[in-house]
Amino acid sequence: MDEDFAKAFAIIKMALPEDEEEIEVNCERGPVADVYVFTRPAGCDWRIEFVSRSANVTASGEEVASVYTEELKKLIPAIRTRLKEISERRGLGI
Repeated sequence: MDEDFAKAFAIIKMALPEDEEEIEVNCERGPVADVYVFTRPAGCDWRIEFVSRSANVTASGEEVASVYTEELKKLIPAIRTRLKEISERRGLGI
């Protein structure tokens, strides 16, 4: 579990856009689950929760993806796609 959790950090950072502003990804370790959290864009809180052998991703409480830890690279397109959707909605004032 620790190895998967550590590997996921690098994958999450790859999924995030490279711009002037560094996106801070924080770690929350608990007895039931280990979690990475970040905010992007402002007001959209992301949570990547590791329970057993799966990673569950939510953005502002909405499910984005759920993958087995053996498939962590699938997080990259899932995060990028949802970030793009959120940005487009906000650009339209939705």
